Amino acid sequence: MVEADDEGLALQAVIGHLARDLGRGAHAQFQGRGVQLGRPQAQGEGGYWPRWTTQERSLDLQGSVDQAKAQLRAFGGLDCVAPVSGALMYVSRATAWCSR
Repeated sequence: MVEADDEGLALQAVIGHLARDLGRGAHAQFQGRGVQLGRPQAQGEGGYWPRWTTQERSLDLQGSVDQAKAQLRAFGGLDCVAPVSGALMYVSRATAWCSR
């Protein structure tokens, strides 16, 4: 009879072997193609994109609904910022529509 602890240890051993084999296989696959694994290198000229400023991510609640919707689409995943009563509210998801 195998105890729960023995099953866990056996599973850890199998996972360890698979991880080592996967690493060796990846290294062998890319060797000779000019790819050096484990050594990050620059991929050419340039750098990172600058971060968006708070001003750029700010929702203008006095502007048009279409403008607010465009900003929500652009920055929703990064959090928009909305000034409300003198404080900044972080908006990650919102719905906007025109009522007529």
